[in-house]
Amino acid sequence: MTTAPMVRAPLRHFAPRTITADELLWTGHTGFCTVFPEEHIGRTSQLRIDGATASHAIETLRRLFDNPGYASAPISFARLNGVFVDTSLGVAATRDGILIEETAVVAQAIDPSLAAIHDAVRDGRSAIFRDTEQTPVLHCFHRATPAYGHFIFDGLSVIAWFRDAILAERIKVLFPPFFPAWGLDILASLGLDRDRHMIRPGESVVFCHEIVIPTIIQTANTFFPNRAFCTGLHDAIVEASGARKRPARTRHIYLSRMNQINYSNRSIDNEDAVRRTLASMGFAILEPGNMPFTAQIAAFNDAAVIVGGHGSTFGNLIAARPGATVVDLMPESWIGFWDKPEAERWVLHMTTLFGLDYLPILCCSELIDRNESDDATARRAKGMHYEVDLNLLKRVVGRAQDQDYQARDG
Repeated sequence: MTTAPMVRAPLRHFAPRTITADELLWTGHTGFCTVFPEEHIGRTSQLRIDGATASHAIETLRRLFDNPGYASAPISFARLNGVFVDTSLGVAATRDGILIEETAVVAQAIDPSLAAIHDAVRDGRSAIFRDTEQTPVLHCFHRATPAYGHFIFDGLSVIAWFRDAILAERIKVLFPPFFPAWGLDILASLGLDRDRHMIRPGESVVFCHEIVIPTIIQTANTFFPNRAFCTGLHDAIVEASGARKRPARTRHIYLSRMNQINYSNRSIDNEDAVRRTLASMGFAILEPGNMPFTAQIAAFNDAAVIVGGHGSTFGNLIAARPGATVVDLMPESWIGFWDKPEAERWVLHMTTLFGLDYLPILCCSELIDRNESDDATARRAKGMHYEVDLNLLKRVVGRAQDQDYQARDG
């Protein structure tokens, strides 16, 4: 028997009463709170797109970047009573069977059926979850959390804002089974202890008597970062890394994707040659996934020129200092890969927000084992590989280094 689709509604629908930020953090009052409103973010830093040859992808990207400003995501939270959460997907529904829209965005991309939450609501079943009877739960990690950029902007940003309330044990973080192991060290750098500050129900549908859910659980802060919200995260992680005590930016760094676990399959065919080329130009070759979080943050905070293959490692740009230059080695196959322009623009928005020069280089690429009969999801799972034009890389990076040296001499 086919299950009928659940009625769905946004968080605001379930929390019509407006509450203050202090009420959200320190009381049990239910309601909706917009902590930071939408804001137009204009670009003042350099933007230049390069490619080895003229191509449709380059022209498409230039059109997508024609207006580099953007409207930031408003940051809002709802505190609710009586909510089911399928911890395997992060999707939530109320006890009367209405799906919470923001929590379904990522979950439905993974499993369109959302069968577990349907069954639990229909049958009134959930795991016995004693801890939630006394402690409010903060639900901020969606199913794409293992992608580092989403972890930083959609999850860690929320943790940083709630940090004092979490450490005071006024609220606990819902710790889902898909949470990446490396994320525990990052939370620990902000003082969180997995036993005192997190609730780990395992893979099940649980019933939360009191829960707080951010609207950005649908990924909005990754693609349209909010200035005030991200400033709070920047301050928290830079302070935790000790980078604030360091001198002004001086390093030139390359962010390699080799020898690490990557959420998306994108490989540079001539990676060894790229590393050798940049090393000869004085770059430190880093493998961020093999570095402690605090060391990653310190490296970005110290950097004047940052080169990397397009990917979530650029999430650490939140720690970069204004005026640094970012060279993004972007495969041409990335253009249109997700069928939504915010995917191509996410590094553009970060560099706009943080005052960083942005120099994307479009690289010749191919989808891996592309089969035209496959659906889009199957093709994306296979990923892509690409090659960096070394002469173009040297020209673009050389100009960025010259600009840095001149600024320091001046």
